[in-house]
Amino acid sequence: VAADGAVLLMSVPLHPSLWTPFDDMVGHRRRYEPEPLRRQLHTHGFAVEQTAIFGMKPKSNWLTALGMWFLSHDRQRSMRIYNRFLMPLGVYFQKPLALLPGFVADRDVADVLLVCRKHPHPAIAAD
Repeated sequence: VAADGAVLLMSVPLHPSLWTPFDDMVGHRRRYEPEPLRRQLHTHGFAVEQTAIFGMKPKSNWLTALGMWFLSHDRQRSMRIYNRFLMPLGVYFQKPLALLPGFVADRDVADVLLVCRKHPHPAIAAD
């Protein structure tokens, strides 16, 4: 439920073909194809105004595999180390988000932050 003019921020993993065990590790339930996602947002009265491209997955597959091994063998300690040290380091070295106009989602884009705005729904406005 959102009033007309409301802003919705969404962090969205894209492209089901890019699914990896890392998605399971970070709690993703699915990856979305861009066009059906855009249509679904439009159906509910939202238009994508801006997109910021980002990625959470480390570039090193062995580092991801190592982190997943530790999570599966000693989750409590792994999460404590991640929250106290690794996440702050990641945030420190992360490039600032750059917002681009519209919905940017080519095949190379795995994760996006969408800035959407609620517009009057045509079917509701006609009533």
